[in-house]
Parts: sequence; C-alpha cells; structure tokens
Amino acid sequence: MRAHVFITNEDTFPVVRDNSFCGVGTKGIPNTLDSVIRENLKDGRKKYFAMLSDILGTRIGDIKFEEVDH
Repeated sequence: MRAHVFITNEDTFPVVRDNSFCGVGTKGIPNTLDSVIRENLKDGRKKYFAMLSDILGTRIGDIKFEEVDH
C-alpha cells in the first residue's frame, strides 16, 4: 500500500470529494495522446509524462490525501 497527495483547488475539491475519484491535469493540455507525447518530447519542462505516471501509479487500497490549494 502506498500513499498519494492530490492537490485540488476550491473548484475541483467538491467534485473530487463528492465523486470519490482523483485525477491530474493542467491548463492547456493537448486533447490527443499523440499531441501530448509530441509536445512533451519537444519541451522537457512539460509535466505531461509525470502526470500520467503519477495517476497510473495508484492502486486499489492506496491511501489518498487531498490538499486544497487556495
């Protein structure tokens, strides 16, 4: 079992809390996987691969902490 910290904001926290799910995201992310890969390989400062690996690393039974970023 592992633990994860998910940072939400005042808008997303109620959705996460009420629907019992977690996700990752950022503004302006491309809408296709091919575009995400192309952009991330072109600019290593993009966090797309890190976000995908974070969410794919969660397992049933893991502990989740929510932090609201004000």
